[in-house]
Amino acid sequence: MAINEAKDDIAEEILLESGVLKKCMYHEIIFRGNEESSAAYKLANGKFSRDNNFQELFSNRRHMTDTIQNVNDNYLSEECPICVKIRDQ
Repeated sequence: MAINEAKDDIAEEILLESGVLKKCMYHEIIFRGNEESSAAYKLANGKFSRDNNFQELFSNRRHMTDTIQNVNDNYLSEECPICVKIRDQ
């Protein structure tokens, strides 16, 4: 796995864990959650302080939060599009 891919995967995990993103339990599609981005940054900063793997992967906290923001920006939908389509039929 490429390093940038690993960083994006960790950022996505943090966004999901913090509730900034959600995953549809039926379709495994990721979409926006209810939490503000700051919830992900707070969680990530705590992990950065405790986990040497974070410090090895991200050069600094700013690099980490920029990656989280970039990954978050990829998700525009506020609901699972498949669920919406089924619901609206």
